[in-house]
Amino acid sequence: MSNDPEYDATEGGAINYPHFGPDEDYHIIQYKKSPYVIYDKFFHPTLCDKLLNIVEEFPYKKFNNGKSRFEYISLNENIKRKGLRWLRRPLKELVDDANNTNFMIDITSVEFLTLKKFHVGDHWHWHHDCDWWFNPLAFDKKITLLMELSDDSEYEGGEYGEYMSTIPFPKQHLNRGSVIVIPAYYYYNISDIIKGCKKLLVVNVIGPKFR
Repeated sequence: MSNDPEYDATEGGAINYPHFGPDEDYHIIQYKKSPYVIYDKFFHPTLCDKLLNIVEEFPYKKFNNGKSRFEYISLNENIKRKGLRWLRRPLKELVDDANNTNFMIDITSVEFLTLKKFHVGDHWHWHHDCDWWFNPLAFDKKITLLMELSDDSEYEGGEYGEYMSTIPFPKQHLNRGSVIVIPAYYYYNISDIIKGCKKLLVVNVIGPKFR
């Protein structure tokens, strides 16, 4: 995985700090019996700050379907704006790294990015991100990336649950800048926030429809 400077978060040019944390600050957590990969503290805190500063210029929308409740900002319509053009490349490199070494799923591109914010009492019910039964589109969501944007000291609760494995997400490796990569058909949830506020970037990678 390259740590070379790529694009500035606001100007689109070279930057003086890496997108990703230095090698000694992050490592990859892989479990042979669990369908996920965790990149611990992968993204530099400065990048997390820049991403939030840019994205939160857009208004949050509320979501509440009786099972899940949170606020969100969809970046799908704004990803081509100057301040966000740099984002797709490092995310795609990370997903490719996880996919090539673990999942070997047929994927094409990063297409859906959403910032989610969870306040006290908010939660995300059990779900998966691939709806292959009722999806009329020519592609399916194949891989999901969850990027932690809040420090674990900023909230309590908001823990990930996982359905398809007996090995839980290790809390000690879910720090700010850490990334979870999972197949999009993997069931997961986020428990109630007890205190504070949790923010994360949810990224969906698409590919040809599952067969």
